[in-house]
Amino acid sequence: MSSHTSHQFTHAYYHEMPDGTIKQINPFTGTAVWTPPGRGDKPISNVIPASAKKIDVTKREDYCNFCSARYLNTPPEKARMIEKKGKHVILKDVKAEELHDTDAEFRRVPNLFEIVTYDYWTTNYDFGMTPENVQRKADYLSSAEGIRHVIDIVDLKLRAANYTDQQIKSISLEEKLKMSNAFFGGGHELIVAQHHYRSKAEYDSELCSSGELTPDEHYRYFMFTIDAIEDIVKANRYVRYVSVFQNWLSNAGASFDHLHKQLVAIDEWGVAIEREIHHFRINQN
Repeated sequence: MSSHTSHQFTHAYYHEMPDGTIKQINPFTGTAVWTPPGRGDKPISNVIPASAKKIDVTKREDYCNFCSARYLNTPPEKARMIEKKGKHVILKDVKAEELHDTDAEFRRVPNLFEIVTYDYWTTNYDFGMTPENVQRKADYLSSAEGIRHVIDIVDLKLRAANYTDQQIKSISLEEKLKMSNAFFGGGHELIVAQHHYRSKAEYDSELCSSGELTPDEHYRYFMFTIDAIEDIVKANRYVRYVSVFQNWLSNAGASFDHLHKQLVAIDEWGVAIEREIHHFRINQN
């Protein structure tokens, strides 16, 4: 452990107390975790709360903007995972007019409300989209459906920023299409799962969480996310780190109670990663 750590068990990353409590310290981050005996025996209630409401079951879920009936309510999709002839494959750059031709198990879409924005990269680093992403934007806008979709999403973002309808109408088509560069070259993305509610759900409290996924679904969820990370890094040479997190439910700041991960491109490692790298250089085991 580094000298700045004053934890009483700095000599041991794993320590068991006489009563059975296990204390562990992450050798990279210094985070201490306690596991008291019998904690796993705590009963977990899965009773439907009294405030829960019955849901209307539909063939295509239509409960929020991440649901399969509302593919056009998110920015232009970058990729999706589908099942094809018994295998799971990744389709990239699906056009607006083809979004409902297949059912996506997972979707990769830009975050409409970026943390680290596209303007951050262009202003601070003189960043520009790769030729591949420039072409991807041109291809998406080559159809009337694609243009309509992009403009609708730009307008949605402007309304969320308290623009009036009159102000939105006053912005030229050219300027709105320029605003959409963030959809094609930005580095804040979402990995959205297929289902809003778990299988055979009857109440709105029975959401599809990551715990509802099978091991195979979890594997594909992770592999699809890793593929997205690789794309983000390739598309922007100034990215040093991609933060991946899952802020589950509205209490954690999520816009919708629909299972998704967030991927945010960052231009520095931060203190925690710097510390981990320092420890790794000292001990590569």
